[in-house]
Amino acid sequence: MGKRVLKMRSWARPLLIPTLAVAALIGFIDLRQPVLAAATRPTSGDELLNFEFHGQVIHPACVMKLGTELADMLPVVAAIDVEGCTESQQSPAAFAVRHGWVRIELAGGGWFAYQHLGVSPDGIHVLHTQCSGGGTGVFEDLLLVRFNRDRVRQDNSQRDRLVMTSVGSFVLGDRDDGKIRFDRNRIVIGRSRYRTSDMVILLNEGR
Repeated sequence: MGKRVLKMRSWARPLLIPTLAVAALIGFIDLRQPVLAAATRPTSGDELLNFEFHGQVIHPACVMKLGTELADMLPVVAAIDVEGCTESQQSPAAFAVRHGWVRIELAGGGWFAYQHLGVSPDGIHVLHTQCSGGGTGVFEDLLLVRFNRDRVRQDNSQRDRLVMTSVGSFVLGDRDDGKIRFDRNRIVIGRSRYRTSDMVILLNEGR
């Protein structure tokens, strides 16, 4: 009673993403690994369920790339090569894992963080994200992603590829104080200063 149901395809534009820059912080976990070692080690199903790649949580730089810039109405990047992003010189910064949040510091005092809330029975991962450009705002969003595997040619050889694709997003707001609950195919976003009633998101709506 008193709840609104929102389909994924009608969601508002997703999170504000500032430009990622190099930051080296003591005590952060470095996900960067040699390309050869990563390429020879397959990613297990259990790792994906836990939102991990080669024994480490997915790098926040890879999650950031799936967002939409403030000046844009639509995202530019829809899918990420997880190994390529992890090894890229464009995402060299280490990151911290604290209290369930995976956080990366950005140039200029900003930061980005995500929390993995779980995965639906058909493989949709639900992420709660937070982003700060260095000011007082902390912009919160939900991001939905799915993993797919394929095999691609790389120069004169082939490699297995893990692709992370954005399948939906929802803007929460600046310092949203609503409680988020996730259970299988159902996300409930609690009342806050932005909502007078709970909002329900059904991941399998229309199927």
